[in-house]
Amino acid sequence: MDRAGRLEKEQGIRRGTRLNGAGAYQSRRMDSAYEELGQPLINAALQMPRFPVMSNVTGGEIETLPEIRDAL
Repeated sequence: MDRAGRLEKEQGIRRGTRLNGAGAYQSRRMDSAYEELGQPLINAALQMPRFPVMSNVTGGEIETLPEIRDAL
C-alpha cells in the first residue's frame, strides 16, 4: 500500500483512498447482488474446470460443481 501511494504521486494522481477490507463481499450493500444472483447461479450450466480452482474464502481447492456454486 505504501508503494502504491508513492506510485500514485509519481504518476500525478492527486488523491487516492485506502479502503478497509479485501473485497465488497464484506459489505451489507452486496446483499441485493447475492439475492439477485443466487437463483441464476443455481440454474447456470457449469462444467468442471480444466485447472484447479482455489477459493479466496477458504484458501483451499474447490473440487465439485456444488462447491463452486456455493463459493460464487
